[in-house]
Amino acid sequence: MKLEEIKNLIEKEFSLELSTRKRTLEFVEARCIFYKICKDIYPQDFSFSKIGKFIHRDHATVIHGLKTFESLYMNSNDFRGLYHELKDETEQFLDLNDININVIDGFISRKDKLINKLLEKNKMYLDIIGLLRTKEITEETTKSQNTLLNDLKKLSDSDILEFRETRLKPYLNMLKTRVKQKQAIQVVGARLIR
Repeated sequence: MKLEEIKNLIEKEFSLELSTRKRTLEFVEARCIFYKICKDIYPQDFSFSKIGKFIHRDHATVIHGLKTFESLYMNSNDFRGLYHELKDETEQFLDLNDININVIDGFISRKDKLINKLLEKNKMYLDIIGLLRTKEITEETTKSQNTLLNDLKKLSDSDILEFRETRLKPYLNMLKTRVKQKQAIQVVGARLIR
């Protein structure tokens, strides 16, 4: 979660825990910077209530903390420098995480595409093999069908896949798009002249 990452970076820098109930300057400054960074980096994502609940405070405490931040920012060069340093570090850290997430998402989507492609090829392979192995060659099938089926049974698995992709599929597609010839309808009382 983004709030967790921001909190961890600030706690690491200050060597303290933000949710601790102390009002020393060190804790006040750390919480003020946490509130401000959360609102600056993600202005629409986190409400005052959400930020406050995350470190066991209410929304009014966050609003007061942001007002305190403005006062500290205007009056202390050290505080201002620390804030900008932590904000830059947080943005860089979150950008790296976003890049890592995008890389991981890209890897997962490529992996999923590859798996789907392999499953599709495997399904086609199983369909062809299933047809070849389950179709019984009977006397009803013609001699050319028998010859074709016997020839296909002799092929290796990769050859069958290649045959299906390069020969059978295009042929079946061609058959689907083939235009049937119109046939003359015999009408009672009409004569066909040939």
